[in-house]
Amino acid sequence: MKRSFRFWRSDVWRDVDDEMQFHLQSTVEEYVANGMSPDAAQARARERFGNIPAITHTLHTLGKRRERSMERREWMQSVVDDARFALRQLRRSPGFATVAVLSLGMGIGATTTVFSVIDAFDFRPLPFSDAARLAWIAETTPRDDSMCSRCPFLTASSTLSDWVSNTRTLDAVAAIASDEFSWEHDNVREPQQVTQATSGFFGLLGVQPQIGRGFISDDTSAGAPRVAVVSDAFWRSRLGASAGVIGTQLQSIKETRAKSGLITIVGVLPQSFHFKGDTPIWTPLRIDGNASRTARSVAVVAHIASGHTLASAEAEIRALTSRLATLHPQAYRGWGVSVQP
Repeated sequence: MKRSFRFWRSDVWRDVDDEMQFHLQSTVEEYVANGMSPDAAQARARERFGNIPAITHTLHTLGKRRERSMERREWMQSVVDDARFALRQLRRSPGFATVAVLSLGMGIGATTTVFSVIDAFDFRPLPFSDAARLAWIAETTPRDDSMCSRCPFLTASSTLSDWVSNTRTLDAVAAIASDEFSWEHDNVREPQQVTQATSGFFGLLGVQPQIGRGFISDDTSAGAPRVAVVSDAFWRSRLGASAGVIGTQLQSIKETRAKSGLITIVGVLPQSFHFKGDTPIWTPLRIDGNASRTARSVAVVAHIASGHTLASAEAEIRALTSRLATLHPQAYRGWGVSVQP
């Protein structure tokens, strides 16, 4: 099974892609040999590997950073070697996704590694409406992590759901995650960077589409029609800046037929909106409160309620997370949390 979204030029990506598929397939075969059905083994293996698109985003960021300081040929081989080494050494680790992403940066340094993860979701001060009250919330890596102790990372959907249900210091919380698909048009399949966002994301940032609408809660309900919001650049360069773009359908191709299909454009973001590498296509993100608490795959942004401060918000989130750690010790052992502007 080949992934359709490519971040590197073909030679490098083919090597890394082959490595990822080799380890995924090897894990599936192990589970089948232990008595699992092929479908169950495939699902279990993908859960064990974690958020593959998020890992891919991070690999891409690491590659871009390294490209700035190395000759192209040397860089390409080095990235492939780093990826191959990390995948081969860490495939059997229970925390594969987290450890593999962090390990890939050993040659660059722990700090660069962590901020490569962060850059994949643009963890930087937010240049939006009421920015002084916006903050990123991130789980932090265990204190005894030899590569990066207490470094910001991603969050599990179930953890986010608990934060939202119990917070008093935050009056709005949203999340984003990486996704991928190929856009099929004129008999050509074109890979596209995609970011998923919860229904309140654009509103939290104070961003209004220049045409159409953003996401609403109905967009994430079971069986809802698939919709997308596109960037101004994508609208102008790929859709002819048509004023009648709302209702246009994109043919998306993903790994399985069930995930492929038509996506209807419901909005176009303003030209001034720049976030996370100017993602061309945004789709709705559904938060699953029952997801595994170790499947840390979303980046969380929140608006601090009036009368509260960054410090009080962080204190509350730390307390909530501490309670979760008591209820689910295996999922949270060693992990912390941080709230950053």
